[in-house]
Amino acid sequence: FRPLLDYVEKGGSSPADHVVTGAIERFDSEHVRVAWTKSLERCTTDPEGAITMARALLESVCKHILEEAGTEYDETPD
Repeated sequence: FRPLLDYVEKGGSSPADHVVTGAIERFDSEHVRVAWTKSLERCTTDPEGAITMARALLESVCKHILEEAGTEYDETPD
């Protein structure tokens, strides 16, 4: 795993970035697209911010799925 960890720690883009970006574009949710873009932008300059945006991305995806299913959800972060 060392070569992979070295690559990720150098701040290079992940090989999966392009795959995920394509999937998000097909997903067609502006909130998800914005969160993903911000997360990628912050990877090298603000790793903690990138983690925060990744969390927001996951939350956006979950909300999008619930909305598409017609399921109501509570807006509180818990």
